[in-house]
Parts: sequence; structure tokens; C-alpha cells
Amino acid sequence: MIVFKEFDSLLFLKRLFLWMLIGFSQLNFAQKTLVTIGNEKISVDEFKQVYQKNNEIIVNQPKQDLANYLDLLINFKLKLMDARKMGLDTPKTYQSELLKYRAQLVEPFLKDDQTVASLAKEAYSRLERDVNASHILIQLAANANPTDTLAAYTKILEAREKISNGAPFEVVAKAYSQDPSVLENGGDLGYFTAFNMVYPFETACYNTKVGEISQPFRTQFGYHIAKVNDNKPSKGEIEVAHIMLHASEDVSKIEEIYQKLQNGASFETLAKEFSIDKNSAVNGGKMAKFRAGRLVKEFEDVAFNLQEGALSKPFKTVYGWHIVKLIKNYPLPTYQEMEAALKMKVQSDQRSEIITKNLVKKLKTSYKFTENLDVKSKLNEINLPNADETLIIINQHSIKVKQFQDYLKVHSTKNLADNYNDFFDYQLIEYHKENLEKENPAFAAVMKEYQEGLLLFEILQRKIWEPSEKDTLGLKIYYQHHLEDYQWSKRLDGTVISSNDEETLKAVLHYLNEGNSIENIKKVFTKNTAIIDVKSGIFEQESLLLPKSFDFSKGISKIYHDNGKVKLVVVKTILEPSTKTIEEAKGQLLNDYQQYLDQQWIAELRKSIQVHINKKELNNLLNKYQQ
Repeated sequence: MIVFKEFDSLLFLKRLFLWMLIGFSQLNFAQKTLVTIGNEKISVDEFKQVYQKNNEIIVNQPKQDLANYLDLLINFKLKLMDARKMGLDTPKTYQSELLKYRAQLVEPFLKDDQTVASLAKEAYSRLERDVNASHILIQLAANANPTDTLAAYTKILEAREKISNGAPFEVVAKAYSQDPSVLENGGDLGYFTAFNMVYPFETACYNTKVGEISQPFRTQFGYHIAKVNDNKPSKGEIEVAHIMLHASEDVSKIEEIYQKLQNGASFETLAKEFSIDKNSAVNGGKMAKFRAGRLVKEFEDVAFNLQEGALSKPFKTVYGWHIVKLIKNYPLPTYQEMEAALKMKVQSDQRSEIITKNLVKKLKTSYKFTENLDVKSKLNEINLPNADETLIIINQHSIKVKQFQDYLKVHSTKNLADNYNDFFDYQLIEYHKENLEKENPAFAAVMKEYQEGLLLFEILQRKIWEPSEKDTLGLKIYYQHHLEDYQWSKRLDGTVISSNDEETLKAVLHYLNEGNSIENIKKVFTKNTAIIDVKSGIFEQESLLLPKSFDFSKGISKIYHDNGKVKLVVVKTILEPSTKTIEEAKGQLLNDYQQYLDQQWIAELRKSIQVHINKKELNNLLNKYQQ
């Protein structure tokens, strides 16, 4: 999917125009030639592909006539040739915009669909269960040196051994863990599910059995061990309302509110009056939907164990006193319902690193590469080799030491060896991106679509759209030669009154016949459930607002039944057919003049560029597709 960040009217038109041209995409085929345009040949297979693709995207309309479609394709190619002849594909603005499109288009082609699908299914299987776990953290920087790394790993092993020998997890956690919240929770994180924790932590907890302690594992925060306390089917999301008081309040205050609720007082009213959570108080205490792992453990433990409509007893969290009411349970949707969202999500969190690693693995098997081991061995902070020396070669493409030095200025968050490995993977992917047209025919086709679409937009702007706007004399001459196309049919100046209720409209008719003003109709007749619509202006005979069998005559009409509504028309004046002024015809006139300029342009191109159609192959196609 392509996402456009900036927006203006011209940019929007340009991008919409590009999508509309996708029916003309093509690949290069070394097959029988159907048509030769100048020096460019279009094969039979190439034409079949674009013709079939075009007909696949036509919904509820007749399929495109093959001969007509070929004519359109020839015109398209002729215009592109003219654009290139004018050098419209060389300006920096064109090249810059094309590169922007390319950067957006390339991303989907770097994803392995199988890996994405597998991660999405794994995430869903985890969403089906909620895990309750405790952990111990020994903090360690991502770029820690080997000595600090070993010390942290030794310490986490020491903590794990004490627990294995019978020491309570909570006691060891308070003695060892560097998680700031450990003194309050003893390492207990409560319930959580997929996407609530960083991916390595989530994976360790879902892969550890209830009651067991994981082996040490590392995240960006340091080394952890986790004990899984529970693993149960997910209750999905819940919607609750709560009343919250300050933690410093005496318990009697929250108990008094609870008693009022027990005696039948409105939860919403009391929430608005007493709750200090202003965000929810204005909504009668109602909070946004949430699932396990989003709020503090004590709150969730109460909320998820309520029945719909039930109230909790008063309880306390670090934020204050609460009374919770469960409004509704929302079970987990099916995988099919969540599939698209899950696939997007796994590509935007740490799981994307797995997708990238799989791509790198494939590239390492498909590319020839060498590393300058002598230079690599000197890549240390004290003795960096010459910046112009070659560090890596990928398919004869040289990568210099300077590029690694520049990379370190931005990405130096790990030790040097890890930074080098990341740099190597990065260079493989960048090389792959730069050569994607050569390696992936589907991407090459999409890029060609955009390249040609953008080019066509540029030349249409110069040859058709701008001239039609600026050439007022040409537009006037065209108008004068085609007056018969710009005629008003019979019209009326008046008011159309419609309703969904016939009795109401009868009352309106009676009201008007007594000489009352049209301007007061809506005010007088909208006191009941009937819907009254009043539209005044000039209406052509073909107007959809007028009843189909309407008799053009001055005055107040009878009541008509039309498309499930009842209507009457008040006619002030009948306007006979007449010629539209140039201003009245402007929209249709501009469109017609642009078509005229386009036809003139195509005629000139067909005179200057030779077009030869292989009649035998065209007849074969006509016999196949136009039976």
C-alpha cells in the first residue's frame, strides 16, 4: 500500500492520474510484434497482458473494445515519444519526483510475504492467550563492551540459580532486579499479550511453561529472566466505566459512593460529580476499550473478573481509589478479520527485524560478495584504515571505509563488530534496492507505469490543460463554431418541495394556495417527524429534482409521486430553450476544447511518427477476444 504524506490539489491530481494509467503497464516480451510505433515495438503478448489487465479492473461496465483499446495504447505511446523528444523526462523536478515515488514503491518489494504471514499468525495465536509473568532485569547498554556484558550475564545467572535453589522469586527480584518498579511489584508484570512487550521479551514468556523460569535472554534494556505465573485464554477487550478518588482520600468517602450505587444511584451522575479522572468523568466514567497489559495490574485484575453490568467493590491502586463497572466484553475477532491489521503491525515493530534478516539471508545466497579482511581487521576505534580503501565488494560494486565511518556517525549504538555486521547487511539491502528493476520484473513494471504516467501528466499539462485555460481566443472560436452543443433545454425558475409524507405535503399545498410564503414552509412544517426539503432555483427539463411527468406551467403544481417521495413544484417563470453563454457553458466547453486539442495533437503525431499494425496478428486477437 502507498501512503502519501504531503498534499496539495496538483499533487493529488498527479497521483490520481498515475493510478488511472496503470491499465497501460507492460513488460518486455521477445515475441511476435503486433504494432510498431516509430522504433518501438509492442509484442502480441505484451498487448494481451495490458488488455486483460484493463478489463479485469472494469466493474459493471462493458469490456473495452480490443481495436479501440489498441488505438488508445498507440496514442499513449505517441504522446510519450513526444514528451521524451521535448526532454520532459530530464528536468531535476521530474527525476526528483520519480525518486520519491520509487522510495515509496520499493518497500513492499523488500518484504517476504511468507515471513510476514507467519509472524502475523504467530501474533494472533499469542493474542488468543494472556500471560502473567514476573521478571528480573540486569540493565546493559546496547553498545556495552565485552567485560560489562559478561558481568551482567553472570549476575542474571546468579539470580536464576538462587531461585532454582528455592529462594522466592520476589525476594531475589528485589535484591537483584534493576527494573525501577521492582520495589513496588516484586517483578510481577501482571497479564499481557502480543504487542504489549518488546518482541524478545514476549517470545521468552510465551515459550516458557507456567511455573518455570526462562533461560537468560537479552533485549534492548539488558538481560532478563522471566517466570511465567499463568497463561490463560484471552478475554479480548473490555469497556468499563470507573469512579476514581485521590489515594489520600479516607476510605469512607469511596465507600459512601459505593453505598449510593448499591441504593440505585446513577453511576454516570456520580462519576461526573466525584471522579477525579476528568477525561472519563465527562463521559460518565466511561473509558476507552482495552485488553490485558494496558493498565496497572490491580485495576485489570478487578475489571477482567466482572460480569457485564456488574460493579466492583472499592479498591486501591497507585493512582487512587476506584469503583469499576463493566459495560461490555469484546471477544477477540477472528484471524481473517484481523489479518490485514496484524500484517501491518508485525512490519512496524521489532518483528520487522526478522523480516529484514530473512531478506539479508536470501541476498547472501544470490549475490557475490567479498570482504577485505585485512582492512576489516583494522576497524577499531584507535587505528581506522584509510577512508578510500575498499572494505566490501558486492557484485563488483565497491564500498569504501569512508561509508562505514559515515554509518558509524549515525548508527554507533553497539560494539564495533556488531556495527560492522549491521553495516554489511544495510549495504546488501541498499544494493538490492538500487538494482530492483533488474532483479524483479514486477517492480520494473510498476516503476515503468509510474515513470510513463508521470511523463504523460507533464506533457498533457503543457499541450492540453494549460493551453485550454490560457487560450481564451481559441476557446471562444471553438464555442462559436459549436453553438449547437451548448443549448439550454426548456427550464423553469421556481421551487421544488418534496417530503416523505403525503399528508404533510397536502397541508403544504393548502398552505401555499392560501397565499402563504414559501420561505416559511420549513419553519411551519418541521414540527412532526415528516422530512420537508425545499430547493429553489432554475431547473432544466431533465433535472432529477423535477417529477418525471412534470407538466411545465406557471403556478403551483399538483402533488406528484416520484421515486418514493411526494413532490410539488411552484413555478414563477417558464424559460424557453436558448443558447448558453460562454460562461454558462464553461465546464462542458473546457472539456470539449481539451478533447479537440488532444485530437489535433494526435493527428499531428500520427503524421510525423509511422505506425504499422500487424493485421494478421490483430485479426487473431479479434477472433479470440471479440467473439
